[in-house]
Amino acid sequence: MILGYNYLKGNDVFSNTNQYQINFPNTTGLYPANSVVINGTEIGRVREIKLAEDLENQVIVTISLPSDLTIPDDSKFLIANLDLLGKKAISIERGKSTTVLRENVIYQGQVPDDIFSVVSKQLEPIAQKAESLMTSLDTMVKDVHLAIGTGENSALKKTMDNVTLTLNNANALLADISGIIAKEKNSIQSLIQNADGVMQNTNELTRKLADNSANIENIVRNLETLSEKVSKADLEATINAAKTTLGEINTLLAGINEGQGTLGKIAKDENLYHRIDSTIGTLNFLLKDLQANPKRYVSFSLIERKNKD
Repeated sequence: MILGYNYLKGNDVFSNTNQYQINFPNTTGLYPANSVVINGTEIGRVREIKLAEDLENQVIVTISLPSDLTIPDDSKFLIANLDLLGKKAISIERGKSTTVLRENVIYQGQVPDDIFSVVSKQLEPIAQKAESLMTSLDTMVKDVHLAIGTGENSALKKTMDNVTLTLNNANALLADISGIIAKEKNSIQSLIQNADGVMQNTNELTRKLADNSANIENIVRNLETLSEKVSKADLEATINAAKTTLGEINTLLAGINEGQGTLGKIAKDENLYHRIDSTIGTLNFLLKDLQANPKRYVSFSLIERKNKD
């Protein structure tokens, strides 16, 4: 019975153990004989839970661990939930220090927030925003109510009256449009027929172009051939020859203007021009006198001709 009692209290009666003290702010739900785990594996038990005498509102928890188990002294001690029913245990997160835990030294533990605290902290900002939103909605409703007003002069009634008037005007406009369409029905039909005729002419033109596509292609090929021949023609040589000819003509004209050659002398010697003009005038007078008095210059005596013979 004594052995069973000690086992239920968390005392290991079959192996050597070491006791370590951990300080927690509170140990709600933690009892002696609860498990001590590392990575979910049970390595010891809670031996004792008591209030600290020298620490205000603190709880000292004594845990029992195997003496051959080394735990770094920078390890973290947490009170964790083992299942959904709320069973508690002390979870140890091993540190990296080379110094191990020592007995008679109080180490600091941590108490994570429970699910209700976590949910409460997460819902608190949402509740504040919801309250602020409700206040804003209430203010907006009051402002809308003041803006709309009540009675015959309310903005909502005026808006509905304007909407009704607009709908009536739209109906009247549609009626006028229907009347115009009815009156101009013949014109509209004629316009549609003309449009059909234009489409037919367009289709006919398209068909003719399609039928004469071969001729059009021949014309295009002929234009391409002509363009190729023109591009291959020795236009540069022809232009150079024309430039040479124009140069020679310019040289000849320059010589005439300077009095060079026969044409130049005739063009520049004024005395020669007057002599030639006088000679031509004398020849004209002689020809006229010859025509008027031929016997003065030529004798046609047949008797004198025979005696001479």
